[in-house]
Amino acid sequence: MRRAGGRQPDRFRRERSLAVAVLLAVGMFPTAEARPLEEYLSSWQLVAADREELSEVLPGSDSFEPPLSALRLLVRLLDRLKAAPADWQRAWREEALQIPAADLSKYRQDSRPVRLVGRAVEVRQISLPDELALIAGRATLSFVRLRQAEAPDVWLVVSERPAGWPAAGQLDEQVASEALLAAGPATPGQGGATMLAVSLRLSWWPDTPLADAGMDYGLFTSVVDGQPLGAAEAEAFYRCLAAGRTLIATAAMRPQPPADLIPLLDPAVDWFATHRGDRLVLEGTARRITRIPVDSDRWCAVIGQDHYWEIFLFVSTPLIEIAGEQQESFPVVCCCLELPVGLPTGDRITERLRLAGFGFKRYRYETRQQQPAPDSIRESPLLLGGRPLWLPAAVPPQLPGWLLWFPSALVVAAILLLLLRVGQPRRRLPIPLPDRIELPLSESADLPPPLAEKREIEKGPPVNP
Repeated sequence: MRRAGGRQPDRFRRERSLAVAVLLAVGMFPTAEARPLEEYLSSWQLVAADREELSEVLPGSDSFEPPLSALRLLVRLLDRLKAAPADWQRAWREEALQIPAADLSKYRQDSRPVRLVGRAVEVRQISLPDELALIAGRATLSFVRLRQAEAPDVWLVVSERPAGWPAAGQLDEQVASEALLAAGPATPGQGGATMLAVSLRLSWWPDTPLADAGMDYGLFTSVVDGQPLGAAEAEAFYRCLAAGRTLIATAAMRPQPPADLIPLLDPAVDWFATHRGDRLVLEGTARRITRIPVDSDRWCAVIGQDHYWEIFLFVSTPLIEIAGEQQESFPVVCCCLELPVGLPTGDRITERLRLAGFGFKRYRYETRQQQPAPDSIRESPLLLGGRPLWLPAAVPPQLPGWLLWFPSALVVAAILLLLLRVGQPRRRLPIPLPDRIELPLSESADLPPPLAEKREIEKGPPVNP
C-alpha cells in the first residue's frame, strides 16, 4: 500500500462491500409465527410450577451458594431461552409491558414477559460447576440488582455482563430489561423480599454522547470483533448508525493524531472491547464511496431512509507493516447517512474528508484479488457517523479576465509585426563615419609662402646614392 494521496494497489480499490446480503436480508423473508413464551416453556417443562425451586437461587449474603439442583434448573432455563429462534425472542421482547407491582405475581404464574425499568445498583457473580459451565458456555453467572421506583427490587440474571461493569460490587446505571419473572414471593414486596428474573435482553444507557443520542448499549453484546457483519449484529448496526446522524464533522473538530490510531488497528490490543461506542474524529483520503441500499422495511424505519453510504477512508499512520509491506496509511471503513453536496462518489476518487463517528467494531473483510491469497483477509476499524466534512483541494487564485487573454494577444501581435517586417524591402545601411576627417594635402597644391619656404628647408640636401 502506498501513502495516502497516491495511487493504491488494485486489491485496495476492490475491497468487498460492507453490505452483507445476510445482514440486509434480516426481516425480508417470512418466518414461522412465534409461539407464546408460556407455550414454548411448557414444551420443556419449565412453566411456573416447574420453576419453584429457583427461589433458592436468590442471592443472600456475599458467601451465598445456591443448591446444585437449583443452579441446574436455572442453567437449563437460560439454555432453552437462548436456543429459541431469533424471531420468537424478538416477538417476546416486543410483547413485554411495564406492569404495576400488583400484577407481577400474575405475570410470573402465566410466564408472560415483562419490562423492568430502574437503576442497576449492584452486581454479584456465582461460579458454576464444570458440568453446568459446559452447558452454559461460561464459568460464572452474573446477577444484577435492579431497583425500581414503584416495585420491589429484582435480581436479574443476565446472559452477559455489560463491558465495563465490575464482576461484583456497587454501581449506578440506568437500565431496562425485557425479562421472564422466574421466581419470587407470593405477595410482591412482602418482608422486603426480592424476585428473581431471567433477562431476555438487558438495555443500559451510560453517560456518553452515543447513549444521549438514544443508543442502547445492551445491543453491543451481539457484536463480535474480527468477523464480518452478521445477522445478529443488524439491530446494533442500524441503531448505532441512526444515532450517528447527530455527529456532523466540523472544522472545529480536531482529528486524532496518527500515533493514537495504532491501538485501533492492532487486534492484539482489542481496543473495541472497552471503547465500543466512543467518539472518534478521523481525517484522511477517501478512495471509495458507495451507496448501499437497505431493502428491509424494519431497518429503513430505524434510519429514516432506504440507503446509507460506505466510505473507505485512508488515514495517515506511523510506519507500519501489513502483509509484509511497509506503509504509512491504513483504510478505515466509515458508514454514514448523509454526504456533503457535490462530493464525488464511486470506486476511483481521491477526496480529503474529516469524519466524526462512533467506534462500532473491528471489521473483517476479504479483498477482491484475482487469485485467493493468504494476505487477502483484512481487518479495519468500522465507524458509524454523520455527515463528513469535505476538504477539497485549494483552488489557485483566479486572474482578472483581461489578464487571461493578454499574453495570447501579445504573441499574436508579435507574429503580425514580424510578418510585416519580412514583407518590406531592405534599406541599405549608412556607411559608418569616423570620429574626425583629415583631408590629404597633394604635392601640387599651392601653399602659402611661409609654408612653402618651410617645406623647402625641411627637404634637405639630396642623398648621394
